[in-house]
Amino acid sequence: MSDLTQLSLKLKDPKICKDKNHYLFKELKRINEWIESNVKSESSRVNLPDTKSKFKGGIVFPMKIGDDRDPFVIMGNIPELSGVFETKARAPFKIVFEVCRLSELIEVTIKEEKKRADSETGAA
Repeated sequence: MSDLTQLSLKLKDPKICKDKNHYLFKELKRINEWIESNVKSESSRVNLPDTKSKFKGGIVFPMKIGDDRDPFVIMGNIPELSGVFETKARAPFKIVFEVCRLSELIEVTIKEEKKRADSETGAA
């Protein structure tokens, strides 16, 4: 989240970026790369399907109170749909996130693990 706060401050500074939409696009792509390399890659180190699904999906982010039972998982953002709004006082921006429920990821992870186990026993 601090990356998004810093991004907002940088978008407000005219010295840092002349084309604010291009800068936002580039930074959102960098955040997606971080999600891939530092979050999703951790799934290979985990064995429990529930925990593996959290890492495999992306960032678990409760959207509302009580969302801890089946929270949304941020899979990434879609830089092509982002935009910067110009106002005098600040530089608010819009980001579109790709999300799904954790339960969906757990279901997919269990199916993948079963398929992998079946192929390993079939090959033996």
